[in-house]
Amino acid sequence: MNDVELHIERLILDGVPIGSGDAAIVQSVVEAELARLISAEGLSSSVLSGGAHSVLRGSTVRASAATGPREWGTQIARAVHSGLGSPAKP
Repeated sequence: MNDVELHIERLILDGVPIGSGDAAIVQSVVEAELARLISAEGLSSSVLSGGAHSVLRGSTVRASAATGPREWGTQIARAVHSGLGSPAKP
């Protein structure tokens, strides 16, 4: 497994019911979970080949107003990683 260090400078969550006090928790969890997913599962060859991508579509985040900041962060990271794609399994 490769080590991945990830830093998200700015995370904008439009329409997500997260208080300003919880925003740093969400961002930290997104960074940690996304780094873990990339390290464990990798990225698609199209992402690894570099270059600009006008759109990368991730999966849908399914959470409610009762969802805590850590779960929001985990769900967001998983949705982002699904858009980055995993390498094809043999």
